[in-house]
Amino acid sequence: MSTRIEDIQLSIEDKKRIAEAADRVGRPWAEVLSNALKNYRPVSRQPANGATKKTVYEQMLEDGVLGILKDGPSDLSTNPKYMEGFGE
Repeated sequence: MSTRIEDIQLSIEDKKRIAEAADRVGRPWAEVLSNALKNYRPVSRQPANGATKKTVYEQMLEDGVLGILKDGPSDLSTNPKYMEGFGE
């Protein structure tokens, strides 16, 4: 399905969100929107062209979000005291 550029419309709420994001980072709204579109990755139910699905770990590693926590406890995933009260 092809969308004509003239048919693209943004709601008032979307325009406000873009403007607020631009103000927050101190960049022009067009740059903020362009960056958002560059980073957009549609969710695909089936990998294209027979590609294998990536695990969450593989995707996070590719996106560079692993290891971003600094000065956290080294035993966070193994020490039961961090789970006290979780889910209550």
